[in-house]
Amino acid sequence: MLKCDMCHKPLKSSRHQIVRGPVTLTVGPDCFKKEKEAAARLADPTYQEFMGWMRANKGGSRPCPAGDFPHNFNYWREGGRW
Repeated sequence: MLKCDMCHKPLKSSRHQIVRGPVTLTVGPDCFKKEKEAAARLADPTYQEFMGWMRANKGGSRPCPAGDFPHNFNYWREGGRW
């Protein structure tokens, strides 16, 4: 039985291909949706600024009131700092 290359769950009839450089992954619809959302966040111009802020202020070492990624990113975009 074919399994998802990301979550390793058995694949049913719905399959998607994700190309990452020389590697092609076969994934199910849930993992494909998560990958598309992650790609959209990376394309957001404020994401690099957010990552710079996290590195400079060690934002990852303190818990964010909004929770983990992507909630902390959205909190930061709305002006929240921790």
